[in-house]
Amino acid sequence: MKFHQNVTLTKYPFEGCSLCVTDVGLRQGRAMPKATIAEAATIYLAAREIDLGPRTWVGYRSHLSALATHFGPDYGMHRLTTDGMITFFQSQLRGDVPWTRKPGLSTIRNRYRVIKAFTEFGSRPGRAWCKPGLFEGVRLPRAEPPQDFIQLTADELLTMVESTDVPRDRAFLAHLICTACRVGEVTSLKLGDVDLDNLTVYTRIHKSNRADSMPIVQDLFEEITRWLVDYQDRVEAPLNNAWYLYPAKTATYYRQGRVRAYTIRPDVEMQYMSARRIVRNGLVRIGYNPAGLTQEACHTIRRSVARLYFDSRMGDGYSHALRETQALLHHKSSATTEMYLRLDIDRARRDDTMKGKPFILGRAAQTRGGVKNGGLRVAG
Repeated sequence: MKFHQNVTLTKYPFEGCSLCVTDVGLRQGRAMPKATIAEAATIYLAAREIDLGPRTWVGYRSHLSALATHFGPDYGMHRLTTDGMITFFQSQLRGDVPWTRKPGLSTIRNRYRVIKAFTEFGSRPGRAWCKPGLFEGVRLPRAEPPQDFIQLTADELLTMVESTDVPRDRAFLAHLICTACRVGEVTSLKLGDVDLDNLTVYTRIHKSNRADSMPIVQDLFEEITRWLVDYQDRVEAPLNNAWYLYPAKTATYYRQGRVRAYTIRPDVEMQYMSARRIVRNGLVRIGYNPAGLTQEACHTIRRSVARLYFDSRMGDGYSHALRETQALLHHKSSATTEMYLRLDIDRARRDDTMKGKPFILGRAAQTRGGVKNGGLRVAG
């Protein structure tokens, strides 16, 4: 059963669940008062296909697979209880999970959110697959305090690019910096997505499954142009629009006393581990200790660029800068952008309304006809 291109339900507990999810009535679950977890998960994933990007959809599938693995794919949704959900999440926290390493707290919290939405979907009137309110009483530990991530300066970002010798890697880093896109949104680009005449790049936003024709700034234009020349020289053929913009490549290796240069694989997408290696090598080149980069990778660039852009737009006011940064990051709400930038909107509004302005004592003095001076009434 196929929901997304190149994404199929294989090697998962609900593999082979033979449901005709194209039927509207079955999608809504009206014909299945006692659906199993496998059946319900299949219908739910088909319903969410429209509003989820392919990679986000895969994450949802993974979370529902953990639920089906714990209870069994043929376990009836109507048999789920609050105590059973508590037991499930306790096993997740202990790491009692088969065929995978212990999930981190952030993964478990995301799993909580996805499975809660799944059970709410199944308890709506007309479906009644499971009891409502299954998550009442299910509590997870508090999230750990946010880590102090690296905030790169504009000079550090520039040095990271300039110190990279490989044209593909230079252009890839420049693309991350000049667009603040997620790494998967950049590695999935094809040559046909780039329009150098109109200075736009057609980008598929994975979180929302929407597209955006993003502008190509001058710095990125120069790096992409340089890379495309090298690209064509290495493949020794005219560039094909169906090829990846930043494809995978073989490693440089030694054989028979000679260095064998890498070769480009234009029809293979660059893997995340390769992209992370490019960014971490760049961080090391500008002076960061490799031992301290365990939590730093491609998202370090996205966070740093977002903060630099926000600060550069603060001259037009807080709200205006926040909305522009939200558009840059493709967030659905400004609240998400505030959390991403670690801004405190209440403190910002407090400062705007109070700095250098009359408060309680000053306003009282004004009503009595005195002269305001730091909130004190001065005799005339």
